[in-house]
Amino acid sequence: MNKSFLLLILLMITFWGCNSDDDEFDQADPPKKLEVISGNNQIGFPGHQLTDTIKIRIVPNKIEDLNKYWHEVDGSISRLSSQLKIVDNEIHINLVWTLRNYFDGDPNLKIYLFGCERQQKWWLCEPLETIVINAKFKGYWDLVFENPDKNIHRPGDFYDIHFSDDKNGIVVGDYHTSYLKTKNGGDSWEFDNVIDRNLYQLHFTDPLNGIAIGTNNYAYFTSDGGQSFQFRDWNPPIIGHLGSADYFMLSTDNILSVGKEGKLTKSIDSGKSWITYEELPIKSWFYSLVSPDGINCYACGELGRIVKSTDSGNTWVQQNVETNYNLKEIWFWDKENGFAGGDQGCLVKTKNGGKDWKLIKTGITSSIIGIYFANKNTGYLVSDKGEIARSVDGGLNWRFIWSENQDIFNVYKLNKVYFKMPYLFGVEESNVYRCFLGDD
Repeated sequence: MNKSFLLLILLMITFWGCNSDDDEFDQADPPKKLEVISGNNQIGFPGHQLTDTIKIRIVPNKIEDLNKYWHEVDGSISRLSSQLKIVDNEIHINLVWTLRNYFDGDPNLKIYLFGCERQQKWWLCEPLETIVINAKFKGYWDLVFENPDKNIHRPGDFYDIHFSDDKNGIVVGDYHTSYLKTKNGGDSWEFDNVIDRNLYQLHFTDPLNGIAIGTNNYAYFTSDGGQSFQFRDWNPPIIGHLGSADYFMLSTDNILSVGKEGKLTKSIDSGKSWITYEELPIKSWFYSLVSPDGINCYACGELGRIVKSTDSGNTWVQQNVETNYNLKEIWFWDKENGFAGGDQGCLVKTKNGGKDWKLIKTGITSSIIGIYFANKNTGYLVSDKGEIARSVDGGLNWRFIWSENQDIFNVYKLNKVYFKMPYLFGVEESNVYRCFLGDD
């Protein structure tokens, strides 16, 4: 072996030994005080920046240790902005945290505080403290019920969902699915034999009084939020199985229904008889119906059609909407401000009672089946593929909470969604899903 190389090795060993003296390793004392001032336990959306800056305050035991402190970060991070400052003999760390898109459980951020100068043997430096910052995800679908009987080849589909109060809710469907109930706000669900019928729609005039629509458009009435149902004298407003795409109950007596062949119908005797408005030359389907005040009513349907009534559904006029997309859902905050959404994420908005409708870009790729505003600024859109978008400016701009390419929770074709803030519920096949949206 080359003598020069041996000499070099001996010199390196000597140097290492001389510098391995503990007295040469200047380690700071643990801090006198360490506290998280703000930013812990936030609620955020996957792939988005958390609202609040994480602020950490460190008070050293000795002033001379100030310049020895440094930190490293690990965790569920897509992007992180970090700043360390010395203010009045204290160390302040500010962090802006962007969450990952993909995850396993709720995210956390680990901040390791070290107390040795970086130019020293930092690999020997152990963390003085470890701070854990927790967050909770909004906007992903959690399976809260699936049909437990795996021996049923086709267990049927759930079609609609309703909550009568914070705790009690029901889900209806066909075949073996039939009827589910919850008594704990949707945390868990169980079968019940309240009604042995195929049920496809639920419509309520208030939390307790409503109807369930079954085979061939016949109705069953409830006055206890769906805990029991009774058949009454009823004639289908539109002939044919599921001929009515939607109902709206102005009261237990006054009921509107829309559906196939452009039918617009009204009953004033709890469904015993119906009057059809036939003055509009529309033969395409209407899909959704709403009345924000019991007087002004709106319906939307195929080929971008929207109609309005100003007399509780007695007469209707067609409105001018510049889209040919099928509109599947209509929602109004009040009689002036509303939205209609449908195929390929199409969304139109009015702020003058439907005199004008403006097309709004949403980014959603499939059919919008749910629209809801928690207040005049904060609103949500949901598609049948489980996409969720949120607006904070009254519906002018939308940003994804959850998009189609994130469907790792197997939400592929929702039949119905129900907003029960801070949660969103959805039914698909024989499954019930829940999504946490947060308190807005």
